[in-house]
Amino acid sequence: MLEDRVRRRLAEWQTAGLLRVLRPPSGFDLSSNDYLNLSTHPLIVERFARAVTREGCGSTGSRLLRGDRAAFAAVERRFAEFKGTERALYFSSGYLANIAVMTTLTESGDVVFSDQQNHASLIDGMRLSAASRVVFPHNDVGALERLMAETPAAGHRFVVVESLFSMDGDFAPLADYAALCRATGASLVVDEAHAVGIYGTRGSGLIEAAGGSPDDIVKMTVWISDRALRPTLNKYWVEMFPDPHSRPARHTVAHGDFTPPMQVQCDILAVIGD
Repeated sequence: MLEDRVRRRLAEWQTAGLLRVLRPPSGFDLSSNDYLNLSTHPLIVERFARAVTREGCGSTGSRLLRGDRAAFAAVERRFAEFKGTERALYFSSGYLANIAVMTTLTESGDVVFSDQQNHASLIDGMRLSAASRVVFPHNDVGALERLMAETPAAGHRFVVVESLFSMDGDFAPLADYAALCRATGASLVVDEAHAVGIYGTRGSGLIEAAGGSPDDIVKMTVWISDRALRPTLNKYWVEMFPDPHSRPARHTVAHGDFTPPMQVQCDILAVIGD
């Protein structure tokens, strides 16, 4: 029976010390994603409270139905400007954004080359996609080049990495990856979740710091304060998917977990700029 199987698994995890206990935070924060302490910044708190009073607490549905708000488009425009790309698309979580990008842009016959230390959300997105997946050793450009040469692809090839790896804290050699992708015609997908607000002259991340061009890279970036990740897409991808709320992009069509007070994200950009 299912209940028996679940109980066995729980017992196995208990024995192996794999069960987790949740605790409210206390003491010094050395483990959260709020690197810049924006979650308690006075300006952000004040603007968020004002937005809740004006807009309410929920969007009431997906953007395709009655859930769209002018604030959403305003944040996307401002973020695209911040990242130096043509367009941005807001998602309510980094996990959802990675799933959406990997399952929407890839097709059957494509091959995705994935760094072995990539985040679980990227890995899950690849598993759910129709593309084949090849894992290469962490940050090993030479090994990646050999695997790309040895692996046939009937469709397109993607190289997927993080710019600042979340668990090890090391950097990807983005300039080398961009050069390899230019030489092979592959597309480079970079998850910048942990680099935005910290690196680059304008704080837009390691793609900026590495001199990356929107023409070379399909970029995924994240706000440090709430981890709501917004992929930014270059002109090529915008033209390929002119309507991000069409059925192929159902991650935005069928999902209604947006809050109107997200307009406060524009204020976060201002704080990062200062």
